[in-house]
Amino acid sequence: MEHVTFAHTALDLIGRLLSVELRPGDAVAMEDPGYHHLLDLVTALGLRMAPVAMDDEGMCPDALRAALRAGVRAVACSPRARNPYGG
Repeated sequence: MEHVTFAHTALDLIGRLLSVELRPGDAVAMEDPGYHHLLDLVTALGLRMAPVAMDDEGMCPDALRAALRAGVRAVACSPRARNPYGG
């Protein structure tokens, strides 16, 4: 094992990953509506949100595909059962 990362919570881990892999101004595809703590985290890191439409199954494939084609550098998706807006 070459690398080990410890984090206090899943949100902490996501923040660490985004801050290492992305630069301020980079775009992140986000669920719309999304988990408010994740939305706040992306904003606090100086990243741009690229909203991705949702349906009962999660992110709409066509909307995610469009975000990827538009150049998002990451996709942040929270499990529906954990998201307070859960479907």
